[in-house]
Amino acid sequence: MQAAEAAAQTATAGVQAAQAQLHTAQVNESYAVLRAPVDGVITQRNNSIGDVVAPGQSVFSMDVPHLQVYVAISETELPYVKAGEPITMTVAALPGRTFTGHIFEIDPAPIPGNMTEYRVKATLQDTSQILKPGMNGNVTLHTAATSGAELSIPTMSLQQVSGVYGVYVMGNNPEKKGQGQGQAPGGAQGASVAVSQVPAQVDQNLPVDVYFQPVEIGYQGNQYVEVTSGLHAGEKILLGVGRFISPGTAAN
Repeated sequence: MQAAEAAAQTATAGVQAAQAQLHTAQVNESYAVLRAPVDGVITQRNNSIGDVVAPGQSVFSMDVPHLQVYVAISETELPYVKAGEPITMTVAALPGRTFTGHIFEIDPAPIPGNMTEYRVKATLQDTSQILKPGMNGNVTLHTAATSGAELSIPTMSLQQVSGVYGVYVMGNNPEKKGQGQGQAPGGAQGASVAVSQVPAQVDQNLPVDVYFQPVEIGYQGNQYVEVTSGLHAGEKILLGVGRFISPGTAAN
C-alpha cells in the first residue's frame, strides 16, 4: 500500500513538472509573436527575419486611425480625472486644427522618477490621418464638475496662513467697518468675513484698502484653482503675497 502511494506521489510530481515545462515553452513561444496594441496598417518594417532586436526597439511602424496620447497630471488633479471623459488636443505643427478623444486609462502608479505625477492615456480621433506618431501637442482634459464652483482664480493668488486658505482683496474690509457683509462690485453681496476665520498671523498693518479674505477651494490645478465660497466675481485680488506690501504701494 505504501509503495502504491509513493508511486502515485511520484507520478503527480512528474505531471506538475511537465506542466511547468509546458507553461515555460508556451511563454517562450509567445515571445516569438509581435502583436500590435491597436488595429492599423503597417507602413514600414525596420528589421528582417533573423535579426536580433533589443527591448524597446521599433520593429514596425504603423498608421492607425485612433492614435493614443499620454498626458502627465499632478497628484492634486488626479481625483478630478475619470476614464471616459473627453479631451481636446491642438498641435503646433497643425495650426487651426483641434482633435478630440476620450480618456481610456489612468495609471494606478506614479510615473517612474516622478512620484507626484500620473500618466493619463487617451485615444484620439483623426479620420483625416493627418496626425503622426511622435507629435507633441497641448491637451485639455474636460473633467466633470465636482464642486459646482463657477469661480476660479490664478493659483499664484492663493495664500495659506496657519492652515487657512485665502486671498488678499483690494477694497474696504467689511469687518473694519463693523458690517457683516461687504458690497462686491456690480452690487453683488460679498461674502461674510468672520473675525475668528482670519489667522492671527495676518499682518494687521495692511493698507486700509487691502485685507485677507478666507476662502474655500475645490479643484486645484497648476494655473487656476476653484473657489467654492468666500469670493464673488468682480472682486479684485492681488497676485502674490499681499501682506508684504505697504501703505502707498501702487497695485493693479
